[in-house]
Amino acid sequence: MKKKTALISPILTHYRINFYKELNSAIDNNLICYFQNKNKNDGRPAIKIDGSDSLFNNYKNNQIRISSFNLKFSWDLILKIKREKVEVLIIEGATSNITSWVFLLFKEFLNLRIVVWACGWYPEGHSIFVKRIKTFAEKLFFSRANSIITYSTKAKLNFERLGINKPIYVAYNGIDLDTFKFDIEKVLFKSLELKNSSKKVFLYVGGIFEDKKVKFLIEAFNKFNFVNKDSILWVIGDGPMKNELELFVKNHNFQNILFLGRIEKDVDYYFSAADFFVLPGIGGLALNQAMLWKTPCIVSEADGTEDDLVIDEITGFRFIKNDMDSLVLKMGQAYNLSEQEYIKMGAKAQDLIIQRSNTDQMVKTFRKVIDLYSNQF
Repeated sequence: MKKKTALISPILTHYRINFYKELNSAIDNNLICYFQNKNKNDGRPAIKIDGSDSLFNNYKNNQIRISSFNLKFSWDLILKIKREKVEVLIIEGATSNITSWVFLLFKEFLNLRIVVWACGWYPEGHSIFVKRIKTFAEKLFFSRANSIITYSTKAKLNFERLGINKPIYVAYNGIDLDTFKFDIEKVLFKSLELKNSSKKVFLYVGGIFEDKKVKFLIEAFNKFNFVNKDSILWVIGDGPMKNELELFVKNHNFQNILFLGRIEKDVDYYFSAADFFVLPGIGGLALNQAMLWKTPCIVSEADGTEDDLVIDEITGFRFIKNDMDSLVLKMGQAYNLSEQEYIKMGAKAQDLIIQRSNTDQMVKTFRKVIDLYSNQF
């Protein structure tokens, strides 16, 4: 018998909806999900929880900032988990979430088996002292979990190096294949309409804020475009730096750079129409989406999933982190691929997504882990 399972995540995004629904179906409709509603635009798309779907529920959260730490706590969420008699709890791998600490430290009292779903990526810029505190906290935090599910092989290795002696499973961070399965002809037709010139299209899709390094990409593309005039950069997304970067491009008279705003529903048309996708900073799932449509990717270090996806000169290109000349060089290598090389690279990229990095495979891994605890109560 499947046990009541709850999954907690900061926000509900459109690209995760089918995953949650498929997981719920796989465990006999015993899943309940909890999210917060966003109150500011940080560049990440989020769906408002309005109670229209019983699978998706909202919770209230309090946030306190101490030095470089953002601490979160939700008494509301604790009460809801207790009220629903949840037995298997899936939480995010964020040590700054005090609510998660409560669940981990009192899991026996609350009769919970806890699975931590962790990206394994952390922002840079902390001092040595802060890093030591974070490392200590991470060891204690993840050691209290019953098991861990990571986004990538790199994250799994990081936890093992940290000395976490718990079962660790990799559910390769993936995307839903439904659009590809059912709308492939429509997407390919629309993509031909979008690409109405012979210019090579470089694409960026994602939030527009500091860690995404969109300005770095714009400057690199301008340098590349100075030599390769028959190329264009499409920037899709929104965020606190969007207006600033549009003004930056205008004031410097950079050519062949288009800001297309936020596009969610029809973004597959652009992934398919582009010749190459560039991820200059953090991120991950956009790589999957580009590769699904046979669009080779150019990336350095993102969220750890890039090591499982983008193999240099096989499924895409890897440039040296924060090195503009390296990025320009890789854009040049991509630009100069022969038609045969381009087709081969795109096919290998697509095959990797279809075979492994998709929501169907994620559901199988999550169900396997949840099933481990179905007979342990």
